[in-house]
Amino acid sequence: MENLYKLNSLNKCINVKTYQDLYPHYQDRCCLSIISCEESNVYIDSTIQNVLIQSCINCTIFVAAVSKVCTIEKCENCTLVVAANEVRIGSCIDTLVHSYTPLYPPIVYGDTRNLRLAPHNATYEKLTEHLVRAGIKFEARIDDTGNKI
Repeated sequence: MENLYKLNSLNKCINVKTYQDLYPHYQDRCCLSIISCEESNVYIDSTIQNVLIQSCINCTIFVAAVSKVCTIEKCENCTLVVAANEVRIGSCIDTLVHSYTPLYPPIVYGDTRNLRLAPHNATYEKLTEHLVRAGIKFEARIDDTGNKI
């Protein structure tokens, strides 16, 4: 796949990728794979088309927005935060997934054990921009002072 950005076999590290890192090479068609990482923190501050997170152990992974599908497979003792149009979780053990999927609930399959699902728990300056760019539906709310929340 020509638009595939790979983060594979990270071990005990922190990796941050921003829109500026990915856009010049892939525009908004970037697909991402995060495979076989251990004891690492991965932060993707960008809109991604599709994401595959596979065979990760003891990792924390944040993906700002996925315009199509986020697939999480064979992970163990991981924490993931993702906003996506669809989330698939297969054969994961002791994993916590904080997701925002407004159209469909997460799809869980395979030998998944001790999976905990929770609401998306991140807020940051570019959240609205990422959701719009990914085509993820949301409703902006206005507080009593007229500010978006």
